[in-house]
Amino acid sequence: MVLRNPVSTHASRGKAYIAELRNVFRGIAVHVINTKSGGAEPNRKLLRSLAPKLGPRTLLCVASGDGTVSMVIEALLTDPDMPKYAHETVILPLWTGNANDLAHMLNGPAYRNRLRAVLESGKVVQIRPMVCMLTGRDGTVQNKMAACYASFGATAFATERLSQDDMRSSVLHKVPGIGFLTEFITGFKAAVHAPFFRLEERGAERVVYERVYMNGSRFAKVERLPLRLTDDAFLEHTLTERNLTTVFSQLWRAMQKSLVDRFRVDQSEFVVRERVAAQFDGELMDVAAGTQVRLYVSPLPFYALSLLLESAG
Repeated sequence: MVLRNPVSTHASRGKAYIAELRNVFRGIAVHVINTKSGGAEPNRKLLRSLAPKLGPRTLLCVASGDGTVSMVIEALLTDPDMPKYAHETVILPLWTGNANDLAHMLNGPAYRNRLRAVLESGKVVQIRPMVCMLTGRDGTVQNKMAACYASFGATAFATERLSQDDMRSSVLHKVPGIGFLTEFITGFKAAVHAPFFRLEERGAERVVYERVYMNGSRFAKVERLPLRLTDDAFLEHTLTERNLTTVFSQLWRAMQKSLVDRFRVDQSEFVVRERVAAQFDGELMDVAAGTQVRLYVSPLPFYALSLLLESAG
């Protein structure tokens, strides 16, 4: 089964992947379902309608970006109307979004014939995503799930700029190489102008520029983080300054295996003292002042097909 977003960044690639799936699975029907417009809820409803076809014997390919993949995982694991057997549906993210971070961590870059290799030799692995519980001043609780990363501050502020219509519709954005450079420059400029925000943690208040949590070895197209998706932990990094020397120093430290224990956690908790932009696998939201934020490793795993990670025990 393929869940396809017809308007994702590289939607045209989806047709080629679907053709390859049909070529590999000759004689077996490959059902293609388009995502709905209008955000997460219509697509949650769509997944509920597909529930009888889900389960451990179903391979659900997602031809979209990390945000849609994250929505699928969140719906499978947390939707109260989703049957328990749906939790074990095997996910295969295809390389049709912008960052494709989860697809790269599971199966590497989209070289020619890579999909066939994944289908023929990939193993099912269990991955526990991050859960972010947001509790508002009025006691309202909202849970967000992130398979790859969650961030508060500069990165989300830059993502907001990159997601604006004029950026996505730019002709240069669609040119290989030039598109990446344009995106990098735009994101860098936005990050430089991102505001600081106050948070309270363990009884102490501090002013920060960025708080980011990373699950796995890749964050926003950057590889080499010393963590695997199957490690049942995530990395926490905080930036308190935005000068280039500090930023690059922090990035270098984040990539060092010898320093990983300083940043490796399985839970985190703080309170934002003023409104801040946040993102969960590239999906944006505003977090209101006074919101208590708690992140932890999900007790439930999702299942994915992978060439690069060890098989689930």
